[in-house]
Amino acid sequence: IMAGAGQLILSGCKAGETITIYAINGRQVLQCCTEKNGTLTISTEALPTGVYIVKSRSVNLKFWKK
Repeated sequence: IMAGAGQLILSGCKAGETITIYAINGRQVLQCCTEKNGTLTISTEALPTGVYIVKSRSVNLKFWKK
């Protein structure tokens, strides 16, 4: 997992795995699937400042957008 310059980059997931991002209040803000190589680059530019939770079968993490 890497973050920077308005992007969140996930790697090491299964191909086609569904990734869901929730705002800290539990509201789903984004859902997408990983690429064939198990990676996914998510633009965080449109997300307002706050804390978010990323969930999938293999990933559970929290990140803060400043």
